[in-house]
Amino acid sequence: MKCPKCGVDIYEGVKKCPYCKTLTGAGEDEGKFKDFDFKYTISVSDTKKIEDTARGGVSADAKKSKPWLNLNTIKRKNGDFTPSPVRPVTEPVLDADAKAREFAKSASQRAAEFVPEGLARYTVRGMDGNEILPKQPEPAPVAVIEDVPAQQMPEKKVEPAKKPEKINKPEASDKAPKPVRERRSKAKEKKPAFKLDKKAIIALGAAVLCVLALIIGISAISSAVSNSDALMPYTYIKDNTMYMIYKTKTVKLSETVVTDSYLRAVEENDTLASAERAAKNAGIVKTSKNGKRTFFFEEFDPETGSGILKVINKGKAKKIKQIAPAVHNSLVISPDGEDILFLSTTDKNGDMGVLCYWNDKMDEPFVVASDIDHGTFTFAGENEYVMFLQNLNRVQMQGDMFVKSLKDLKAEKIKIDSNVCTLFGTNPGGKAYIYAKDYDTSDSSFDIYAMNKKGRSIRLGERTKKAPLMQKTKDKIFVYGMADDGTSNIYSVEIDSGKKEKIASGANEILMLSKDEKTVIYDKVYTGKLADYYAYTKGKQPVKVAGNVVVSYEAVGGKPQMAISEDCSKILYISEFEAFKGGGTLRLCEYKNGRVISDEQVSEDVYSVYRAEDGNFIVNKDYSPSRKVFDSYLLKKGELTVIKEEIYPSMFEVSKTGDNIFCVTGYGVEGNFGTLEKVNLKGESEELATAVFGFALRDEDILCYKNLNTEDGSFDLSMKRSGKRMLDIDTAVAELLN
Repeated sequence: MKCPKCGVDIYEGVKKCPYCKTLTGAGEDEGKFKDFDFKYTISVSDTKKIEDTARGGVSADAKKSKPWLNLNTIKRKNGDFTPSPVRPVTEPVLDADAKAREFAKSASQRAAEFVPEGLARYTVRGMDGNEILPKQPEPAPVAVIEDVPAQQMPEKKVEPAKKPEKINKPEASDKAPKPVRERRSKAKEKKPAFKLDKKAIIALGAAVLCVLALIIGISAISSAVSNSDALMPYTYIKDNTMYMIYKTKTVKLSETVVTDSYLRAVEENDTLASAERAAKNAGIVKTSKNGKRTFFFEEFDPETGSGILKVINKGKAKKIKQIAPAVHNSLVISPDGEDILFLSTTDKNGDMGVLCYWNDKMDEPFVVASDIDHGTFTFAGENEYVMFLQNLNRVQMQGDMFVKSLKDLKAEKIKIDSNVCTLFGTNPGGKAYIYAKDYDTSDSSFDIYAMNKKGRSIRLGERTKKAPLMQKTKDKIFVYGMADDGTSNIYSVEIDSGKKEKIASGANEILMLSKDEKTVIYDKVYTGKLADYYAYTKGKQPVKVAGNVVVSYEAVGGKPQMAISEDCSKILYISEFEAFKGGGTLRLCEYKNGRVISDEQVSEDVYSVYRAEDGNFIVNKDYSPSRKVFDSYLLKKGELTVIKEEIYPSMFEVSKTGDNIFCVTGYGVEGNFGTLEKVNLKGESEELATAVFGFALRDEDILCYKNLNTEDGSFDLSMKRSGKRMLDIDTAVAELLN
């Protein structure tokens, strides 16, 4: 019989043409499975949907398309400008690292008595460990594409599908077939062919399909579980060779981390940083959030900030791929780690380079634009676009802002605005580009603008020096406005309309935004040393929730003086910290619905406070300036319970979950080392390692530094993964790179 649509010969009784899928009308009364195509198993798109659903996500083709900027409606303008991104204030909660490497440096200089270096001014983090304020575009690395002019990747010619040939029964051959050797046992007789009923075949096909979907779902769930428990890789350097710790294996990445020319320069000039320290400071290793992909530099020149950019996936050394040479270390990685933006062939300052885009499916990087400076480009709209500044005047801080699609690389770049100085990316809803323009060279201020989905340019803020804080759940943004006295006014602004609501005056900056984004904590700083903190809830008046908190770095160093619950209902703070005593008065303020419920004293002589993910507050107090130790307590229901006594401040960390603390005990008794212990909140201790002079916590992984060489600062590296035993990784390690 023939298909009624395409005319192809098909077998009798077939209900659907195997080529054009047209129903033939045969067997229309064969039961409830009559419309089931038994040749169909499962499509690629449906497989993706099953996998994404099992992971709790939504497949790409199932997502609703987000409203995006109608680029055809954007008015083209002329102008110049673009400065480096303004770094927003982050949020302090826990010290993420033990600063043990700095500890090693100090110990190597003064082995007899260790004096800890101060930590940077603490930052506030949310319960998820992420910074509250929007991240600025990271500096992008530069990749040399062999001085080839900007061009696209060569297109692959796709030939049209051939028209299917008619299916005919084979004709009988005149030649006799060659004899076939009988391989079956004589005892086995040929059984008559077993013929299944069509309904049975269809039912069997449906059952197989269900089983297949179930298997794929289970596999996807297993994959999702493994992804959530992804083990982060760590890299280190020794003898100018880079190694990676992936899971529990050590992989060699490069034998020439820093160029020979820089090594010679270090030998001739004592003021230059060591090759290892220079590599660490430059951030030559960047890893995706899931830990599966790591980008790193080889033959890196610290004086130009560029080198050969390479990538390794899942710790497989045999599959290390070179992306491009002469890449600047200001590269930007997409959140999923699949895509990167970088600069190649820049000048010695990392400017005037070629902006390139790369993902793992590309043989060569794609050239986006030329004449681009570092720090002037970023991803936008779930990595669908790239925002960048071109023709930047670094004196006037003015440049042209462009957007280019990364889904359609053939599409032309589109000019958005002129006189732009800084890019902040898109708001979390992906509906608007946020950027700064109209830079004032007299006071370094600028205005905040948004290009909304209708192509309208709206001014959101005026005269500010600070990056805005974008809300995740609403199309709103917090912006600062500079007052004449140098303080800031804080506004809540609707991105679509530009409608403003003033929420504070005389402020310094926003410290924290509650998880539900209904409450803001901000500070007012006096004489640069003391600060009061205020809470604002929509529809209410701001109220003071903390007072006389010392913010002078000379006085408190990196010791956290505040800890705030994720809903901003509990503010634990140290008032009037006195450096010579090493402590102040600890108070707990309870705040709800725009009102202070209580503000009570908890304890005296408190050194520092921390909050962990589970909401536990850890309080360190009774610091002894002569012995340089404090005692650690758990604060629960207003009561302090001792966890561990006599802890050295720089040898102390709180686990991410908050159910354990880690500390080095006995430090300085026999030398600049001690015993690393894990202590639960009941005070029960577990010894992890001896001869430890420092350590760092990365989530629940512990990196342990032992046997410090005071001559060159090298050390032995050990590591303990969560639930695993302590492993000795390597000896004479110079630096950890990430």
